[in-house]
Amino acid sequence: MYAHQRWDKYECCTSRKVWIEVVGVPPHGWKWENFKAIAELWGYLICLGKPIARTDTFESIKLLIEIDIVFFIEGDFILTIDDLGFRVKDGCRQGC
Repeated sequence: MYAHQRWDKYECCTSRKVWIEVVGVPPHGWKWENFKAIAELWGYLICLGKPIARTDTFESIKLLIEIDIVFFIEGDFILTIDDLGFRVKDGCRQGC
C-alpha cells in the first residue's frame, strides 16, 4: 500500500532519465558490464534498449540512464577493453 502526500512547493526532482545512443563499441565489447561502465560516466544504468542476445547489428545501442537533473551529456570517450582503447561517442545529437 502506498501513502500519498501533498506536494510541497519546496520539493523538486533531483534526477531525470534519458536515453543515449552509444556508437563505436566493438562486437567483442558488447557486454552488460561495459555498458554499465559507460552509463556510470554520467549516472546509473537502468536498462538497455534491447537485449544484447537479440542484437542484429553492432552499430549502436541505446541505454536508459538516470542522471542528475542539471547534468548535460555530450562528447566522446575512450572505452578500454583488454588493454585496448576504443573511441566511443554518445549519439545525442543536441545533447541530452
